[in-house]
Amino acid sequence: DGASYGLSVGLASGDLFTHVVACSPGFVIPGPTRGKPRIFISHGTADQILSIDTTSRRILPELKRAGYDITYREFDGPHTVTPAIGREALEWLAGRG
Repeated sequence: DGASYGLSVGLASGDLFTHVVACSPGFVIPGPTRGKPRIFISHGTADQILSIDTTSRRILPELKRAGYDITYREFDGPHTVTPAIGREALEWLAGRG
């Protein structure tokens, strides 16, 4: 649940974190949020651990409604971070994406 916790901590501490990367998050811990960090979320359409339909595809609209700047990447694959997604996330984090 690292992506879920990372996303939750990033939202709760958005005054400390400018960017949050979450690869295949399953949930967001409810609670107060601070700031508006930029968010990168990726998720595989064939994820057998955390179904994309009940996780990222529900989290994304909620974050958009709350006004977050989100980069979202769905990819054809399981519960993993592909080399291409990993590179894209790092480039995004470095400000080149």
